[in-house]
Amino acid sequence: MKITQEIQEKFDRNITSEEEADKLGRSMVDKIIAYKNAKVNSKNSAVNKQNIKDIINTFLEEINEALIKGEEVKLVGHFALKTVMTKEKQGINLKTKEKITIPAKRVPKIKFSPNLKKEISATK
Repeated sequence: MKITQEIQEKFDRNITSEEEADKLGRSMVDKIIAYKNAKVNSKNSAVNKQNIKDIINTFLEEINEALIKGEEVKLVGHFALKTVMTKEKQGINLKTKEKITIPAKRVPKIKFSPNLKKEISATK
């Protein structure tokens, strides 16, 4: 597929703000990378797009490992992640109408910060 010059220019130009990254319609990670690249490039650093992807992936892997160990992960001002145990409960097999026991299990849970909740509820 041939990339038009206009599209190529959009991806080649320096992105100086999060709004500009938003206008390009990229995924969240690409937006973060584009925004961080603009900040990094302005400081003449040796960090590139792949390094930033690696940093984000490592960060997410660390969160996953902490949750698997049962630890709580807090991003102050945003949210907290933790795992909780559910109780064993009774259920019904809808096909056979037979009563079954659903075993207790550990599930992830997220709690958003009050400030974030307030900001979200204030927008339409």
